[in-house]
Amino acid sequence: MTMTNTPLKVIESFEENWKVAHKEVTKVWKLEDFLFEGVYIFKMVNDFDMYYRERVITGKEEFDPGMIDGYKHVIGRWLQIANHLENLVLQFERSGFEVSRAEEFRSTMREAEGILTPDDDFFSGGKLDAIKEVAIEEYKRGEFTEGLID
Repeated sequence: MTMTNTPLKVIESFEENWKVAHKEVTKVWKLEDFLFEGVYIFKMVNDFDMYYRERVITGKEEFDPGMIDGYKHVIGRWLQIANHLENLVLQFERSGFEVSRAEEFRSTMREAEGILTPDDDFFSGGKLDAIKEVAIEEYKRGEFTEGLID
């Protein structure tokens, strides 16, 4: 063993570990770019849907059920891709990385899931039913505030 061999091996090991870590970090950065793009694309598709609905409501365009079906199809496809990206986010987070925009992306995924959930399923269930029952009972007892909606 020589003095130059041992420090050199330590430095080479350090360099190799740094390269591996750097590759992982650059993957996280690329994933963060995809998350940003994913949120942007979702907002663009959603804005297009809102624009279409506004045009229908104002009488500038005829209602076409195919547009709604098409919108839901696009959102469904977006959500499929988003689920793959979410799996990558979870992998990196479990490895100790902080992934920027992950929470915004997850919030957008929940919004997409809400859009695709039929109204009957979305507006039923334990919490909503419980809140509704409390509100009805409060109303029956006269414990409500008028004028909340002008």
